[in-house]
Amino acid sequence: MELSPYVISAPATSRLLAIDPECQDDPFYRYQTHQLVVAFQGKRALLTNLDTVAHNLQTSADYLATYLATSLNAAVKRDKAAAPKQGGSATQTSWTLYPATFTLDKINLCFRAFLTSFVMCPSCALPELIDIVADPSKPASPRGQEALLGASSSSSSPPSSASANPAKAKKTRAGAGKKVATKSVTVRCQSCGWNEPLEKSLRRVKKNVKFVDYVLAHPPQQSSPTLI
Repeated sequence: MELSPYVISAPATSRLLAIDPECQDDPFYRYQTHQLVVAFQGKRALLTNLDTVAHNLQTSADYLATYLATSLNAAVKRDKAAAPKQGGSATQTSWTLYPATFTLDKINLCFRAFLTSFVMCPSCALPELIDIVADPSKPASPRGQEALLGASSSSSSPPSSASANPAKAKKTRAGAGKKVATKSVTVRCQSCGWNEPLEKSLRRVKKNVKFVDYVLAHPPQQSSPTLI
């Protein structure tokens, strides 16, 4: 069976696909994501629904945008969405990659690599990874401080500048309180129980050094809510 692309060109309509590429033809597979819609505008590539896709994947939109940018040797620009008018629908954040010297097929390959190396569990292959941020002021629970990342990208996304080149990111700008140390973050699979420190778990994407550096400089600031 020929796989459907995870990245399509505007104005095509995004549809739901299985997060695991190997399960696209499985009618009982329940983990799904919208296709990422890209609009090429001259030397720029606008990721029109990246926030929605990141929410589907239970990951930070910052991480997804940065992974694509660093994989494609591009920079990423984030423009905060304006507040919707009364009665209007919410507007997503605008994400742009530039210069757009890459093809749609190349973005699709990078997107699939993000799924297999960062979203799916390396043990059971299910996309149920969550981030657990230890609270040093409280005793650890048997399962490791379980207020658990992902379902709400607004609460778990690391802060980002309006215009950022991920290759130049140097330090975390935490919101309120102290900066979270990378060593205090554990990645755990809610399905099979696999777990590793954040830094060690990133070995799966070690070829993308700029992305690894970005995540280590901008670790999750709070634990993920439990996935359903």
